[in-house]
This record gives sequence, structure tokens and C-alpha cells, in this order.
Amino acid sequence: MSKLKLREEKNCLNCGTEVTDRFCPHCGQENIINRPSFSYLFKEFFNSLVHFDGHFWTTIRVLLFKPGFLVNNYLEGKRKSFVPPVKLYIFVSLVAFLLPGLPSGSTDSGENEGYTINIGEDSDQDAGDSINPKDIESLALLDSIQNALPADKKIDPKTIEYINERISHPEKKDSLDKAYAEYVEDFNASKSLIYFDNYPEYKAAKTIREFDSIHNSLPKSKRMGWMMLPFYKKGIELNENKEMTNDEFARRFQESFVHNFPRVLIFYLPVFAFVLWVFHGKKKWKFYDHGIFTLYFFSFLLMLISLWILIDRLLSIPEIWFPNFAKVSGFITALLMVACVFYSIFYFFRSHSRIYKESKLVSRLKSFLILSVNIWLFFFMLLGFTILTFLMM
Repeated sequence: MSKLKLREEKNCLNCGTEVTDRFCPHCGQENIINRPSFSYLFKEFFNSLVHFDGHFWTTIRVLLFKPGFLVNNYLEGKRKSFVPPVKLYIFVSLVAFLLPGLPSGSTDSGENEGYTINIGEDSDQDAGDSINPKDIESLALLDSIQNALPADKKIDPKTIEYINERISHPEKKDSLDKAYAEYVEDFNASKSLIYFDNYPEYKAAKTIREFDSIHNSLPKSKRMGWMMLPFYKKGIELNENKEMTNDEFARRFQESFVHNFPRVLIFYLPVFAFVLWVFHGKKKWKFYDHGIFTLYFFSFLLMLISLWILIDRLLSIPEIWFPNFAKVSGFITALLMVACVFYSIFYFFRSHSRIYKESKLVSRLKSFLILSVNIWLFFFMLLGFTILTFLMM
């Protein structure tokens, strides 16, 4: 029941029936003012989700620390004391979707970057203080640049050797430039998102057009298989557009993997329930029962993931003022992740035992098999979603 004022009029806005009390006796609609404040929309949505009458927080506490309790209660018909499984899952999944978008406390401020060295013949000279190795014509300038660079961006030994030799022996510039160009080519290849070691015929391809031309000119026996083709073409596209480095690609791929986790859970719900159905008696247990167990268990997993992400973000805040704290926070979050994994396994075993009430040996054996099958199925589904996300980058 809302806290909004009642209308002075006694006709129901929905069906027109006369209303003598707060609710219409015909359709049940509440006879309140129909144009409240804008903030009311959000309050109504949130309150309808979490039941701010104590049910929500009690449900979360029981969900996290009493495996199987909510499922048994619901299947026994005790459904008013706790948030229903569907509503709980919707709310928890919404939180899990939003939390990864929270900013991390650790930032790359870019301070004290100094000069950056452009390695390569085709380096653009419009990147602030970037400088081509060929433009360094004195050892004093080299030392100045090297000292200005942060520890993780120092000039590599091979480039320093090339600059020193070029300054000391200007008559050898042509041969030094040629040797250095080969080094640059190898360096650029190492930074590429793709490697053609298994497909040497495609190695000369630098653009999508060149790749397609080479592919069409090859006999069918030497062409790249249809499974690998989209991945290599996507890698060339990213290299061609210079959208990301190897490290950036790894970071975005990892983010994609993490962000897809809650999404895949939604699609995996019926699969998990089906595996439970396969392993249990069809007369005693309905698919509906397995569905209730699945909803509560997945709500637990999402709640655990949400708490871990929240703690990770909170621990990253001190890194703004104390960069060295990153190692400590990284260790703590890694430790928490391991703890969450083990607790999830324990939680499933305990829930399964309390819900299906089989002997310890049978329950543990079934739990192990169910968990093993689901881990593999879920991993491949998550991997498929992540690959799809990569191809759509």
C-alpha cells in the first residue's frame, strides 16, 4: 500500500466503480492521486522490488548464510516472510549489471610521462612530446629523454644502441637504419593482435583488403578454415585501425568476460534447472522445484559477485593517494575471490543436501557430478558469449 493521499473523488479511475474505501471493490486499484512527483516513480519501483518492510534484508541475510532454507520455505508454501525468487533474482541481477560500471579508485594520471619514443619508420609526429629515434642527434639529449621517462616507459636497449651508433658513426647511418628497420618490423609484429605462424601465406596481409585478396588467391587446400577466419580478420581490422595494443586487447577481453557473466547467467538458468531435473526422480520432483532452487542459487552467486566487486572498488580508493597500496588491495581481492569460489562450492553441496534430503554419500556424489557438468557447460557458454563480444568490438 502506497503512502500517497487518497483522491477526493469516489469513482475508480480504472473501471469507474464507486470506491468507498482505499481500494476499488471491483478491480482492486488504489484510489490515490494519479499524478504524484517524478521521484515517486523511482521510489515505487525500488520499493516494489525490495519490499522495504524488512523482508528484503532478511531475505539477503538468509540467502547468504543459510543454504537451502529459502528454497525449502518456498516449496512448503511459506511465501510471505521472504522476497519471492523471481523478484529477488531480478533485483540482484540488476545490481550485478550495474556494479562493474563503477569507477575504480586507481587511475593512470599520466603525470611525469615526459617524452615517448616512436619506434618505427611511420611513426606519427603529432603525439605531444613523442620523438623519433632518428631525431636524437646528441648523447645529452638521449640522456635527458631517458631520465624524463617513467620506469615502465624507458627506451629499450636495442634502440639506445642504435641511437649511440648513429651518433658515433654518422657514416654508417644507412646500414644502421636498415638493421634498425628490421628490428622495428619484428617489434611491430610482436605488438600485433594476431600471429600468422600457422598460416605463413597470409603473413603479408596488413589490411582487410589484402587479407581477402590473399585468401581468394589461395587454393582451397591452403586457405584458412572457416572457424579461424573471422578471428584473424577481426585482429587485422583492429591492427589496421590502431584501436588497441596487445595489452589493451587483453584488458578489454577480460572486461568483456567479467561483464558477460551476469548476462550468461540469465540464459543459463533453464540449463542448470534441466541438469538438476536429469539427476533427480521425476515423480517426486517437478521441473518447477528445480527452477526455484536454481533462481535462489543464482541469486546467491550474483549477490556474492556483487559484494566482491563492491569490496574491490572500495579497496582501490586508497590507491589514488597511495599507489603502492595496489599490491595490497590486489592480494586481498584475489584472496576474497578464492574464498568466494570455495564458499560457493560448499553452499551448493549444503543446499543440495538440505533440499533433496538424500543420504550423504548419494547427495555428495550427485552434487559433485551436477556441479562438474554445469561448470563445463557454463564455461563454454560464457566463452561463446565472450568470443561473440570480441567479434562485435
